[in-house]
Amino acid sequence: MEHQEKQFIIEHHRLFNAGPRAQSLSFVSDKVRSDLLQFCHMLREKIGQGKELIVYPHRILQQGMWSVQLVGDTDKVYLLLSIAGRFRLTLLTNGESWPVRWQIDIADHIDAYWFIELLAQELVLKHTPIHLSTDDVDSTVVNVGEHNDESKL
Repeated sequence: MEHQEKQFIIEHHRLFNAGPRAQSLSFVSDKVRSDLLQFCHMLREKIGQGKELIVYPHRILQQGMWSVQLVGDTDKVYLLLSIAGRFRLTLLTNGESWPVRWQIDIADHIDAYWFIELLAQELVLKHTPIHLSTDDVDSTVVNVGEHNDESKL
């Protein structure tokens, strides 16, 4: 939960309280809420008016990851959420160019899910689903952007 001035790093143990009842969903603290909303504001300035959100959870060598693509009317941002047991976000310094893929450590899959939902809500992004194909075992995911013939489902 500290800001390191020179490195522009935001760290928190967890982001959200998410118990078994929907009413329990909340930010862990006001500081977490402020940091996340500030990050959303930075993203909104980059992508412009929000349009599309594409999410692809996956594993690399047994490590859980979430690829997140944020699409706006002026730009795109690619995030890679890495399940790491804590939240760690390195912010851009003045004049630093945006990374091709911004890697963010996140505590667990629960925080990843609600972080993505927060991005969708704050940036007014529409989820674009990635459809599983049942036609071919070797080709299990239909490419994003392909038109899916729903009559085959």
